[in-house]
Amino acid sequence: MKDLQSTRAMWLKGWLFLFIGLISPSAGV
Repeated sequence: MKDLQSTRAMWLKGWLFLFIGLISPSAGV
């Protein structure tokens, strides 16, 4: 169960970085 939670955290973090990576150039940041 603990392993699943850490995998989920990594997955969410990966999507967060991907989202920021896509939005930042568009926003001109």
